[in-house]
Amino acid sequence: MQRRVTGHRLPVAFFVLAVLTASCASPDNVATRVSGTTSSNAPVAGAVPPPPLSPRQAPAVAITGNDIVVYGGIATQEDGTHIAKSDGAMYDSASGKWRAIAAAPFSEGLYQPAAVTTDDGGVVVLGLPCGTLEADLDVATCEETQLAAAEYVPSENKWQTLPSSELLQKPDHTAGGASPLGWTGSEAVFVVAISPAPTMLAYTPKTHEWTKIPAVAGIVEPYCGTTGGLVAIGGQEVASQDPPDGSATGTNTHLYSEGVWLEPSREPVALDDQLTSRIVCGDNAVVFLPWHKSLEAGPTSWFDSASATWQPAPELAIPAGRHISVSALGDGTRVVAFASDGALQIYTSSPAASDWTKATADADADENVTLRAMGSSLVLQPSDPVSDGFSILGASALK
Repeated sequence: MQRRVTGHRLPVAFFVLAVLTASCASPDNVATRVSGTTSSNAPVAGAVPPPPLSPRQAPAVAITGNDIVVYGGIATQEDGTHIAKSDGAMYDSASGKWRAIAAAPFSEGLYQPAAVTTDDGGVVVLGLPCGTLEADLDVATCEETQLAAAEYVPSENKWQTLPSSELLQKPDHTAGGASPLGWTGSEAVFVVAISPAPTMLAYTPKTHEWTKIPAVAGIVEPYCGTTGGLVAIGGQEVASQDPPDGSATGTNTHLYSEGVWLEPSREPVALDDQLTSRIVCGDNAVVFLPWHKSLEAGPTSWFDSASATWQPAPELAIPAGRHISVSALGDGTRVVAFASDGALQIYTSSPAASDWTKATADADADENVTLRAMGSSLVLQPSDPVSDGFSILGASALK
């Protein structure tokens, strides 16, 4: 079975993950669960100007309530060297204004910082302190021996340094950095390039402890983060009855919840030699797309972490080879986006709907756009948010 995984790509030594993106996975319904931590008014739809930060790449981005937090990133200097930035900004979508956030407690800027939003609206940031890097971004020259972590509290505009752990040893110099997997309901989960192999680490705010999450035997990718837990897809099996020649294959789906991997469930369809599967991970969404080799479209299924089951979704025609972004909004709306004909095509569907609805919103094409849920609104994060800003689409634009 051939598998294609789309999403944020980490350095070569990392897993190729489909955690969109890039920088953070936030709970899709955090706006309804956060009380007094962020702005309480509904977000104002429209274009979001770039944050008041100097040019940089790969900042950590988090959605918390109706706010957008941007921290750090890597800036390239004229001589080709790079500086890990240590400043950040927060956007209040109700007022439409950016403001600088408090200085982070790290000794230096973080190389490839990652951010995860918690239930109470805090933003956990993890990365390797490393001020200046050479042109090849080799983190072996960084003096720090451990990754550093802190939680930004938007309501108080302050940081809280998180406890260290031997699990946060210096990453393998061939990769470095961290990437977010998401909030499981009790843990902020990251994947880091710790030698000799990438490792999933979880921080539990209630106990203030770091733990290592074991990988599922035989599965390297993808691991997807949702508010119900981590989802691992893999472990190919061969069916013996349908079709009779035994060529049909399927893969197991594993759900990690409250510290354990649950018994695997099967994907909703069998795969024969005319189908190839594509798993797409997004903001609280995991989508299974079997593709007919001779067609552009196939049936789709969404994984429901609450019931640990796959649920059918309407078929959607997507041109082959396109980068696909997905999200699930706070009201249950499912969103799929991909670039086509110079524009970003956005489709929505409710769990009970029999078809997809093309959104009326117009957006410039960005093949690496990340979809982020902000309650029942949708945030479009481009590949370079510091230069290009964001877009917020309200319910009316998604119909």
